[in-house]
Amino acid sequence: MIQPSISFYGFTIYEPVTAFTNFILSGYCFAFGLNVGKSHAKYWAAFFYVVALAAFFAAFGHGLFINKNNSFQLISRCTNIFAVYIASIATILLIKNKKLTYLLNVFSLVQMLVALVCIAIYYEFWVVKWDAILGLGVIVGGVNIFFASKGNKGSRIILVGVLINALTAYIHSNKISISIWFNHNDIGHIMLIIGFYFMAKGAIKLQENAIS
Repeated sequence: MIQPSISFYGFTIYEPVTAFTNFILSGYCFAFGLNVGKSHAKYWAAFFYVVALAAFFAAFGHGLFINKNNSFQLISRCTNIFAVYIASIATILLIKNKKLTYLLNVFSLVQMLVALVCIAIYYEFWVVKWDAILGLGVIVGGVNIFFASKGNKGSRIILVGVLINALTAYIHSNKISISIWFNHNDIGHIMLIIGFYFMAKGAIKLQENAIS
């Protein structure tokens, strides 16, 4: 569902609500980064800061350009790919097996590089979506499923966030909208905030467990 533009004094904002919800997402992720950073979970804090930056650029990409494959969106998509890589690294740190850690680190790095190359070639959002499925779904989700099964409360909380974000991907892929003024992008942004809240809470719990 395409969101109408609004104009005033000759200036046009093409997707006003989507741009606004991107700014909201950016603000919340920055706050999550500050909160997680206080627990010294530096990689997870970096993840939220980078996502905040990606959402900030996406707001301008949606609001200022009728063509969504623009320079601001390119920066946002590349930044999102880097954020997924950081989340993968933060998760891999939980693993004690050195060989498995090495293999997953190499996989995550190759995944990021391949995604960046694909963005340069195809310039499409589906690259970001599949990168997130692999990074946040398979690596972050898979590793935390293992630790959650061992009773790790932080991992259980992170998994709640991962599942919410998976539902967000479903809504976005199927373009489920409430109205023309609140479409799949806007629903997705609000759900991402909820999902990231749980991921931030879980990251703090993981750090508390690591220190204790």
